[in-house]
Amino acid sequence: MITCRNKVALTLFFCYTNFSSFNNPKGGKIMSTKKGLVSGKVKDSHSTYIEEATWMVEAAKKIASVKSVNPGRIDGKGGSVIRTLRVISQNGGLLLIVKGSNAKQELHVYVESGTDILAIVRQLQEVWEKKVPDEKKRRFIAPVAA
Repeated sequence: MITCRNKVALTLFFCYTNFSSFNNPKGGKIMSTKKGLVSGKVKDSHSTYIEEATWMVEAAKKIASVKSVNPGRIDGKGGSVIRTLRVISQNGGLLLIVKGSNAKQELHVYVESGTDILAIVRQLQEVWEKKVPDEKKRRFIAPVAA
């Protein structure tokens, strides 16, 4: 918890500081606020994404049958050496659980009714495999083999 005797100074600090990324002391970005992602199909419940989630948001935005993508919670304890994309079919779309090297995040992808979910899963899998080319460092889990 941050305490400050001068509330104006604290407010000005938070208003005028650009928190565009949170750096890992060991090197690399842990999370970033991607202002360019929050537009059109992407809803802005919050705009902080782990690096691996940004890949999936960008991929989902390009799919015509996707109505919207809503970022979910970020769990800082979910990081792993093996990057994992878990796809869970839900009413109205998909839940993507993206586990990166430092954290994991949920993404809710809503699609138009009558959409071929398997086709969307295949497209997301292709992007995942391109972004994480090393088979030993990636995992893809889907409800139906794509």
